[in-house]
Amino acid sequence: PLAIFPFTQIKTVLDYFGKGDVKVRNGKSETYRTDKVLTDMTVDDYDDESLQIVCELYEMDVLMARSVGIEIPRCDPHIPHKYDFKK
Repeated sequence: PLAIFPFTQIKTVLDYFGKGDVKVRNGKSETYRTDKVLTDMTVDDYDDESLQIVCELYEMDVLMARSVGIEIPRCDPHIPHKYDFKK
């Protein structure tokens, strides 16, 4: 989903709406992911094919982000800036 606020501030946003009593996940926690490889992985670990797969999976998110001025440069080679809505 496209966020219009930093996800690090989700608790603050939820507090504002009176729903701040939810448990917030911590992706940096050592026990958050089932495998250490996933915990330590960054976008720099992706090869071009893997990055293309991720960009295509999140194509609508990339397009929505661009529509509000947020560029996703790593997806530029895989998701065109001009979109053919007829396909």
